[in-house]
Amino acid sequence: MCDQWTRRLCALAVDGAAPADVLPQLLGHEDECARRPVPRRAVLPQEVVEAVPVHPDHQVRIAFAQNAEADPEQQARLPGTRNATGGRAGNPGE
Repeated sequence: MCDQWTRRLCALAVDGAAPADVLPQLLGHEDECARRPVPRRAVLPQEVVEAVPVHPDHQVRIAFAQNAEADPEQQARLPGTRNATGGRAGNPGE
């Protein structure tokens, strides 16, 4: 369950005007309410894109795989998740 502080962090994560330099910090936050919205954003800094495939929370990887705005080449680096078109990221043709 998210507390008031974490809900504010979540709001920051989905705010398109939030500075890009806070996104890696939110992605690394211990509370899923703060980190899981980050990979759903339309524009992500390279630091976040590089961190997502190795992120310990599989829901973060799944959210990035389902992000229709994400670069398919970046999604292809994700092991064992499905991309927005329903194919397996990293495994073309499945």
